[in-house]
Amino acid sequence: MHQLTCNGVLEGIRICRRGFPNRCVYADFKHRFVIIKPKEVHALEPDLKAGTKVILESIREVDDRWRLGHTMVFFRAGTIGLVEEVREQCIKAILNYIQGLCRGYLGRMQYKKEIYKRT
Repeated sequence: MHQLTCNGVLEGIRICRRGFPNRCVYADFKHRFVIIKPKEVHALEPDLKAGTKVILESIREVDDRWRLGHTMVFFRAGTIGLVEEVREQCIKAILNYIQGLCRGYLGRMQYKKEIYKRT
């Protein structure tokens, strides 16, 4: 029994029984999901827990489906999938913006070439 306590097995079972089977260390969570709220998270730079809280509070779909511990954030089943979907939407929006800039630039270059050919 002492060995199970020292290895953290009993703690893991207790957390799962409370309904939070998924967990992630603050540094890993912030590194992966900082793209959701980059300005706010970088403003709180040294505090990983506060940065994680800002990210999670910005996602309305996951309200009351997570808890912050001393070193980890705990999620109910399926919550990480919802956060991943929001992350993918943010990445898609950024890529669409960059693609729009590139297409605009190429369109202007093509237009200048057409004008140059006519003169």
